[in-house]
Amino acid sequence: MKNAVILCLVFVLVVLFNSCSHVMYIPNTVNSTFLEEKGELELSLYAQPMAYDFHAACALTDKLAIMSNFTYGSAESSSEYKEINKRQFAEFGIGYIKKIRNFNIINCFLGFGKGSAEEQKADKIAATGDYNRMFLQISGGFVKTGNFDLVSGLRICYLDFYNLMDGEAKKKLDTFLIEPAITGRIGWQNLKVQMQCGFSFPLEKNVTDEIDYILPFIFAVGVNYRFHLFH
Repeated sequence: MKNAVILCLVFVLVVLFNSCSHVMYIPNTVNSTFLEEKGELELSLYAQPMAYDFHAACALTDKLAIMSNFTYGSAESSSEYKEINKRQFAEFGIGYIKKIRNFNIINCFLGFGKGSAEEQKADKIAATGDYNRMFLQISGGFVKTGNFDLVSGLRICYLDFYNLMDGEAKKKLDTFLIEPAITGRIGWQNLKVQMQCGFSFPLEKNVTDEIDYILPFIFAVGVNYRFHLFH
């Protein structure tokens, strides 16, 4: 398990640092919630190769839920050629909870977010951009025990970079994305460590001179905490 995590991390980092173009959109982890009933609150913290993700989701009733997700990353090197990598993103969603039979839970969310990115690789010009993202997300737990959870998530997004500059050149990127992910959690009843693996597939692209700014992978590790906030 440990070796698999290290190999996945190395692979993602190789893709990031050896990409010919700037990677402006790094998908945040999918907030694959497992809310079942009124008053449940679920908190998650993830570490990605370039940023940290914080997730919160709460069941307001047995049917209605809300979520909020935040991403932040900032790194600058002190080498001969300055390297910069900064990420910020925040989104909010409202969702519906559905129980299927007595052992499976489906959470469906609709939401909107805003973000920004800045990247400068060694000996290269900088790229900056601001973007909006609308999303529809469905998550469901098909394994849930006291010590182990396995949750699937599917996020369908519309990504629109409305201010994307690669040096002095103004670029355009707007596309629909399909982002499936699997999250495994192991630990105690309420507190678990977790790992998420997924992908980000553009359905269509409108990118000038065919430069791809989208990282196609999701990989992160973190912790998850679930408890009842109210009844």
